[in-house]
Amino acid sequence: MDLNNHKQLHFELVNHENRKVVENLAVFSEQDTFIESEASACRKRKN
Repeated sequence: MDLNNHKQLHFELVNHENRKVVENLAVFSEQDTFIESEASACRKRKN
């Protein structure tokens, strides 16, 4: 395991300041058939 490239998982509320960053998050290509994109989930939450 390469500790120099280790990323930490954390959670934040979506707000006006970070909405664009959140909407641009992407899943791995191997997951895109069964995990919804963040942009799609955000659109559903707005309705």
